[in-house]
Amino acid sequence: MEIDKTATGRMELYSRFRIGQTPARAAASHSAQAQNADASRMDTVSVSDEAMLRTEAYRAAMNAPDVRQDKIDALRGRIADGTYRIDSRRIAAGMLGMEKAMLTR
Repeated sequence: MEIDKTATGRMELYSRFRIGQTPARAAASHSAQAQNADASRMDTVSVSDEAMLRTEAYRAAMNAPDVRQDKIDALRGRIADGTYRIDSRRIAAGMLGMEKAMLTR
């Protein structure tokens, strides 16, 4: 990226005014030169493939439903007909596994 030296441009504008050019004409001339210089330089942006994939994943997650109704309906059905059983040993093992993982970090 290149930074224009604006002080030089201001000094040029001042010197033109001092030579006899009116401020409006000097400003217009300086503005036209600045526009021509800007037109010849273009900024570009490039985005990596990984960034594009992350953006896609983020959009998909944001558009996904918050509730998985099919899972809820299946559990409600099992509770209603009495086939849903809570496995306390499995729950305890999962809690201990999470605790162990937190302690080993």
